[in-house]
Amino acid sequence: MTSNGDRRRRDYGRWLAVLVLFALASLLGVRNWKAERAFELGTAGRIVGSPAPDVPFTTLNGRHMQLAALRGRPVWLNFFATWCGPCRTEMPQIERRYRSFAGRGLVVLGVDQQETPPQVEAFAKRLGLTFPLVIDEGPAAARLGVFALPTSVFVDPRGIVRAVKTGQMRPADMDADLALIIR
Repeated sequence: MTSNGDRRRRDYGRWLAVLVLFALASLLGVRNWKAERAFELGTAGRIVGSPAPDVPFTTLNGRHMQLAALRGRPVWLNFFATWCGPCRTEMPQIERRYRSFAGRGLVVLGVDQQETPPQVEAFAKRLGLTFPLVIDEGPAAARLGVFALPTSVFVDPRGIVRAVKTGQMRPADMDADLALIIR
């Protein structure tokens, strides 16, 4: 039989171990957040105001297309994946803006990350998406500095990147970034 003192020491040791693990996890989380934020700011700082690279995409029916084919129109690239919760959440707001601004030339291009056409088609059908969806096998995300999903890239009609947003966007932010590319 153990004494109360032994039990307290054992409980104290467990709580101390939990506290140390929590502190380490917190430090690593802050370090990771700072690294991601620095990467995002560095990438956005380099690409915003610069010509968008002519990146390749594959349409859901297997055709190849280049971003340069859309020059002359405002373009909103939304990098997503069907398994991404924040991507799913912001899609209806993107669809609303696509329908509102299509008459003003806006092209919204949903850029799925390396999934199959049937997966992407089912996703679009479930959410009622009507804007074009393409698949990126990796080069577009790499050249545009996309490291997290969702990420939106706003390109003006001259082909200049005007904004890059990582993470789920609020409707007000969507509207502000659209104002940068739609005349």
